[in-house]
Amino acid sequence: MNRERFRKDVFSMAWLLTAPLLGSTALVLHPFRPTLVTPHSFTRVFPIQLSGRSAGPQVVLVDDEGDAMRFAVSADGSVQMFDREELLCGAVRSVTFTQADGTVVVDSEEVDASFSIVWEEQKANLARLALLAAESSVEWFGDDAITLPQQVEDLLIDDELKATRPAVRILWLELLKVFPTEEKALAAVAKNTAIVLPFLIRPNFIAGSWKVLNDMMSKEEALEVVTQNPGVLASNPVGLAMQNAFIVKSAARAVDATEGFLDSIGFTGLPNSGLK
Repeated sequence: MNRERFRKDVFSMAWLLTAPLLGSTALVLHPFRPTLVTPHSFTRVFPIQLSGRSAGPQVVLVDDEGDAMRFAVSADGSVQMFDREELLCGAVRSVTFTQADGTVVVDSEEVDASFSIVWEEQKANLARLALLAAESSVEWFGDDAITLPQQVEDLLIDDELKATRPAVRILWLELLKVFPTEEKALAAVAKNTAIVLPFLIRPNFIAGSWKVLNDMMSKEEALEVVTQNPGVLASNPVGLAMQNAFIVKSAARAVDATEGFLDSIGFTGLPNSGLK
């Protein structure tokens, strides 16, 4: 076990001392892969939000002409594509994306289709489509929906974690909505890697917890809380909303102080423990 992992284990245990004040929903998740959860599929890690018009998950991409291209999972598990609610592709086999011109090519058993998107505007939906493809065994060719920073990519240390890359991209995009710069988002990930590893966290937890914090305090104060204690973004927003600002701020300061103290003393592990 390296210094970083052991230090964060102690850091998480320190947070548990304050957890009773915040309730179980506000616990900082273990910063590495939980041992009790095995993701059999991405839909079990977190589901794509449903709109009620389809039997399964669905994603909408808006093309550069303003038309909505809807991808939905049918009752038999295949992915269908609709253009303005008209069924265009009954069973999608592959999606090919070219970022340079925003072209999306869809290959199906019946017909091939292509359209163009404005990538900057549609990258979040494109990342969701890539996740839907991974869940549904639809092949993805060409460019990635988004490219993860190397610091985040380095966390995917084995095949099981690498298989979650489509889900990690969505969590990363949610973090970029919270922190003002990519640098600050990466600093948060360095403090608590759980916020980008999709085993016990859902994208709506990040967005929901951030909204709760902003309702509870000023945006500047909320940013200070998530900077000191990024793990609060892994909270269930419903439980977090039951807390008060004073306790949330105090717990964040306690977590930050604990980590700062361990850094200040150059903590590298327990002597004669074999840990380093």
